[in-house]
Amino acid sequence: MKNFYERLSYSFGNEDWRTEQEALQLTAGDRVLCITGSGDRPLNLLTTGCKEVIAIDLNPIQNHLLALKKNALKALSSDEYLRFLGITDCNERLKTLEALPLDKEVLDFWLKNKKMIAKGVLYQGATERLLSKCSSFLSLVRKDKVERLFSIDNLEEQKAFVKKHWNKPLLRRVMEVFLRPSISKLIINDPGLTFNLMPSLNIGTYLYDRIQRYLERSLAKESLLLNLMLNKKVSREALPPYLSLPGIDTIRRNIHALSSVTDNLITYLENVPENSFDGFSIADVASYLSDADYHRLLHAMKKAGKPGSRFCMRQFLSAHHIPEALQPNFTREPLLEDHLDKSDNCMFYRFMVGTINK
Repeated sequence: MKNFYERLSYSFGNEDWRTEQEALQLTAGDRVLCITGSGDRPLNLLTTGCKEVIAIDLNPIQNHLLALKKNALKALSSDEYLRFLGITDCNERLKTLEALPLDKEVLDFWLKNKKMIAKGVLYQGATERLLSKCSSFLSLVRKDKVERLFSIDNLEEQKAFVKKHWNKPLLRRVMEVFLRPSISKLIINDPGLTFNLMPSLNIGTYLYDRIQRYLERSLAKESLLLNLMLNKKVSREALPPYLSLPGIDTIRRNIHALSSVTDNLITYLENVPENSFDGFSIADVASYLSDADYHRLLHAMKKAGKPGSRFCMRQFLSAHHIPEALQPNFTREPLLEDHLDKSDNCMFYRFMVGTINK
């Protein structure tokens, strides 16, 4: 199994783009630093009209994916772009790849990974392929129930269906066993599932319960994550801006504002000039950091952030907090964090959101 940082781990961002926008409150003159991941986050941030988005990732392959999406968006019509990425059917993706204006390093990588392109790259990340297998398993044992769940348009109807037909002990038990660190480390190989966990946490039970709470407040078909996990493909209702026609037009107009860096986030921030950024969208990086590196990250953000700059950090299974010595510099907003926790369509995350005070 390839190392986490030497593979395409994510190809279709499952985070809720609305959360970043509500948390960061970006305006036209702002510079924001964000984690590349699948490339979805930086592309979606361009809908804010902010001045500059710098995407950073330690894994060069994730930046190769962003370059692919970015150049496809620039060079292709909207329909061609959606077909090329995998939203709709296409038999000529390899021909399209060779015609894109990609840097040699990026093109060479994708030419060596033609199968991902041919199948539709959006669904070819290690995480997406694993979720597809989960969906296939559920189709064997709950096909009719999955189809019914994603056909519902009324929340009260969904709540009644979930209570009567979906919320079953067997599904909880499968998640409890499958997500034990000793097993998930072998199958999933994602440090976020095994490193720096909240104390006494049963991962399967915790995530199962968060799914159930989500289904009490929002429709399944509106969650990109649940679409990937249960339905294999993402429904129209859950597509993010960079895959919707109005969003494509807006992002295409602002694509010049996007650049990328392959580097360690902490080292990068420690070396940029002071007061460089108005916003930090750093996903769930904290889930992968030791306490010492997490503290280094906060100090680096304090230095690199402008007075009043905003931050949005997601926590998956970790339990970091702002250390006492830095609390005067990081003002968290508990009411907003609670609101985002209860409204985010990727229900697995908790939030640390607020402003940086110099």
